[in-house]
Amino acid sequence: VAGTALSIAFGFLVIYGIVSISIRQRCIPDELFGRVNSMYRMAAWATDPLGAVLGGVLATHFGVRSVFFTSAAVSAVVALVLRWRITEARIAN
Repeated sequence: VAGTALSIAFGFLVIYGIVSISIRQRCIPDELFGRVNSMYRMAAWATDPLGAVLGGVLATHFGVRSVFFTSAAVSAVVALVLRWRITEARIAN
């Protein structure tokens, strides 16, 4: 069960990586792409320790399962919000 769940999660991670880079390549001018990409990576990597600390605090006070439920809920909310904010029309502009 865990192997299947990890395979599915990593599959979605690959899809996310492809889509996010493709959108950035379409939307960002070539002369700014390197700077934008470096900031994107910095923000992504800089938030990892924050997530680890928050996950640890959550697990300590509410149990390990709460970390997974909270992570899934936050991910779902972010995905829904971005779904309505990132449209074909906005990407085309």
